[in-house]
Parts: sequence; C-alpha cells; structure tokens
Amino acid sequence: MTDVWQPIETAPRDGTVITLTNAERNEVYWMQWNAINSVWVCPYGRFTWIDGGPTHWRTLEAELRYLDTEKRKKLH
Repeated sequence: MTDVWQPIETAPRDGTVITLTNAERNEVYWMQWNAINSVWVCPYGRFTWIDGGPTHWRTLEAELRYLDTEKRKKLH
C-alpha cells in the first residue's frame, strides 16, 4: 500500500480505522466507516463530519510513518 493520499471513493468501508482528510480545510482525523448510519466516525463514536466531508484517505500505518518522520525532523 502506498503512503500517498487516495481519493475517498476508494476508502475501505469495512470498519477499518484509517486516516481521513479534507484537502480544502487541511484537517486530518482517524476515522472508520459506520455502515448503519452511512457516515465516517471516530473510533470512539463521538465525532463525525457534518459538512464538507473527507476528500482523501490513507492507511493508519502510513499516517504513523509520516508522524514519526516529522518528529525525527524536529529532533535534528
């Protein structure tokens, strides 16, 4: 799997926690698809997008690699 952002239309909708973003707003959240309500929700179920929904996604593992790289950059 690539670390680049993928179109939201290709995101898994099986309950897997993934990283979602809205490119226009520069927002990033870890969320999963809730098939009962047909909406993206945070794993603890207390937040969802109300408007302007996510535009892209990538795996949680890719996001963690990105965050680790950014952290290392700040240490040097």
